[in-house]
Amino acid sequence: NGPLRLCATLTLEPGASIGEHIHEKEDEIFYIVSGTAKVMDNGVEKIVYAGDSVITGNGGSHSIENIGIDDLVVFATIVTY
Repeated sequence: NGPLRLCATLTLEPGASIGEHIHEKEDEIFYIVSGTAKVMDNGVEKIVYAGDSVITGNGGSHSIENIGIDDLVVFATIVTY
C-alpha cells in the first residue's frame, strides 16, 4: 500500500533496450549493478557504468540500452507521488 510501484532487478542482454517512456507523477531510479549502458534522459545522452544511478520523473522521459559486451544488470525502483 506504499508509494513503491516497482522494485526489481532487470537484466538486459547486449544490444537489448527499454524504449523511451514518460514518468508522470512518479520517479524511476536506475542503479547500474554491472555493465555499460546508454541512457537517454530527457533528450540528453549519458553513458553509465556499474555504480552509477539515474533518476527520471516528474513528467520526464528516459530509455536505457545495453551497449556493452556483457549483460547489463540494473536495479530499478519506481516511486509514485
